[in-house]
Amino acid sequence: MTNIRAIDMLFLDDLLEKGGGYVLNFSDRTFAQFFAEELNLDIDDPAYAVNGGSKGKRLRHFLQTVDKPTVVRTLNGLWEYRDALRRRSGKPDQIENAHGQLLALINRLEGPSAPASPAGTVPIPAFDRPKIAKIKANLVSLSSLAPQARGYAFETFLKDLFDAYGLAAQEPFRLRGEQHVFGFYPFIPDPLPDNWRAILRAWLLGERLAAIAVGQESETLQFIEGGLVYRLPWAMEAVRVRAAANGDTIPPFGMALDDHELGLAVPAVETGTMNRSASILIQAGFNSRLAAIKAVTDTGATFTTGPEPRQWLNSDGIAAWTALPDWPTVETKAMWTEFTASFTPRENRTWADRRYWAGVAWSGAPPPPGTLVQLHEWNGQRLVAAADGTPLGALQHAINPLRRGLIRASVSAEAGKVDLSYLGPDDLVEV
Repeated sequence: MTNIRAIDMLFLDDLLEKGGGYVLNFSDRTFAQFFAEELNLDIDDPAYAVNGGSKGKRLRHFLQTVDKPTVVRTLNGLWEYRDALRRRSGKPDQIENAHGQLLALINRLEGPSAPASPAGTVPIPAFDRPKIAKIKANLVSLSSLAPQARGYAFETFLKDLFDAYGLAAQEPFRLRGEQHVFGFYPFIPDPLPDNWRAILRAWLLGERLAAIAVGQESETLQFIEGGLVYRLPWAMEAVRVRAAANGDTIPPFGMALDDHELGLAVPAVETGTMNRSASILIQAGFNSRLAAIKAVTDTGATFTTGPEPRQWLNSDGIAAWTALPDWPTVETKAMWTEFTASFTPRENRTWADRRYWAGVAWSGAPPPPGTLVQLHEWNGQRLVAAADGTPLGALQHAINPLRRGLIRASVSAEAGKVDLSYLGPDDLVEV
């Protein structure tokens, strides 16, 4: 036999407005919150959803299966909530003698004349309040501990807190023996290639990865992006912060982790080179690892911090190297030109109306002065063409194919020349 008769359930359906699976004005979130905060019960327990997951069906099953004292406590709590809603709205109660009928039901449940029935299940509390009070006290007590003891005690506090709320706590982050950070959540990369150590070694040494990645190119690229550039620096910082908080020392000299030179480690992992100058170039926006390493190696660059990289990029030596058509590499020439342009002194990047002339070797009779012509580069040749694209001659001066501005060319009144009107920064003429 259930706690509540079918006729009583009809009354409760009306009292609690359970039509359509609803209960009063509760949402799923506020329904669970009410049971947890007011009654210390977990109405979201799957045991109460065997007949359906709506609020009304869960409440019905709950009232019919838990022990009678819990039923009484729940009905009293729901009445208080319902009465507060009614008073707030200012509307009269639509159920005649609602409270009297509810008290009569409660009296039958509590009274000695109640029919014999199974005792019902005492529900598990949503919160172990004495335990939570103890956890709070433990947290407060951490402030009186020494740094190292406080760090380890905090791990115990987190484990107890997770256990109290039924959550699965991860193993405390601590490396032992041959363990590595890639074995700990959330630092586990996906994928983790079997030869990840070889990939990491080649990455840090600035070596090409093509030979190592044969047959697993996509997997290697994902590991570098997700494991090396993202998760490993995160793990390294987690180790540093934890060591500082716990006052950990490193044998054999008992030095703290922060006493070691750590400033180069994370950038080396993020950029794939232990060459500090190359790493700075990559962090500054030059997106070719091998070309950055070649650039600093060819020039013997040793810049580290401050204004040194900008001074190096604007030096005459770098200008001479940049003038080479295949430097740092053929594939990255355009990328390098665009990168170095971003470090050009600001006055050279101001747009203005600039006037130039350039020599032309005409193929035949030149067009009349003032005729508009086009300038093109085709198969390594600098061509002057008519408006319809017909070749007219060869341009004798080099102009920057990566110029940012707008150029207008016309036949000059002087023989063998074209006049150039350029609206843009000072980047038309290749130095």
